[in-house]
Amino acid sequence: MTILHIAAIFKERKPGFTLVEILIAAVILGISAYTFMALNLTSKLWLSKAYYKTKAIEIASTKMEENLAKSYSGLGSSQGLKCLGSDWEADMESESACQGKAGYPFQWTVLVTNLTKNGVPYKQADVSVSYTEAGTRRMVSLTNFIAYPYINIITDNFGSRVDIPVCPLAPPANFNPSASVNAPTTIYSTPFNFPVKKNFQISYNLAVSVDDPANIQPLNTIYTRCRLVLKGRNRLSYPETRTPILTQPLINNWTEIDDVPAGEGTLIIEWCKGETAGDISLQTGNAIILAVENL
Repeated sequence: MTILHIAAIFKERKPGFTLVEILIAAVILGISAYTFMALNLTSKLWLSKAYYKTKAIEIASTKMEENLAKSYSGLGSSQGLKCLGSDWEADMESESACQGKAGYPFQWTVLVTNLTKNGVPYKQADVSVSYTEAGTRRMVSLTNFIAYPYINIITDNFGSRVDIPVCPLAPPANFNPSASVNAPTTIYSTPFNFPVKKNFQISYNLAVSVDDPANIQPLNTIYTRCRLVLKGRNRLSYPETRTPILTQPLINNWTEIDDVPAGEGTLIIEWCKGETAGDISLQTGNAIILAVENL
């Protein structure tokens, strides 16, 4: 066949597509559409899984942060349910209640365990969040360790009209809490219980009321001091504060008591006056106690 014959055949062919060409094109389009739909469904499935896992991690992180923001003694176990909708979230009691409001339920649990190592306590906080995905129960979890605080703080306000007694004998040598006559008066006390050895730094302020200034001399003095009672034994802080009655209506004192052993005890603030003159009482006061770990 010559080139002229081939050209004649193509010249006689009518424009358009044959049935075979159309069928081939349809098959190719069908395969492409199926592949695209499968990829689309797979992408949606993976996005859904990533979304639920991300939300579970977000809830776990929030619950962990909430607990780490609490004081050491305030840490405790808890549990609940977080319900998420398309543009809302709420705390609910049951998964059925969440699903009834077209929400997605996430069960969360905080487990706090008390532990000890080398005699020093610490706490382990485990936060877990579970949810159902395609009929399978999934879970994410976070763990953190909370050391016993290096510094413990006790703060208190107190006040009542506590009259001041005369110090027994000659202060300060006989400023004796066990004296039966004219013993110092306790104006504040607080119990404590630390599982590790501590150094105490104590600051207190007292507002004094002089109800009868008759016969008070310029050098007449108020004595104040702190005392620790540990297993029935006294630990005293020196020097005590000495404040002239007439020149200072506000008494400020700071003292330190070191090497306080672990266990229970009581911190006491007490006072007395060096002379019989004057009718003096306490109006109000505040105390700040820093218990610093003794390494």
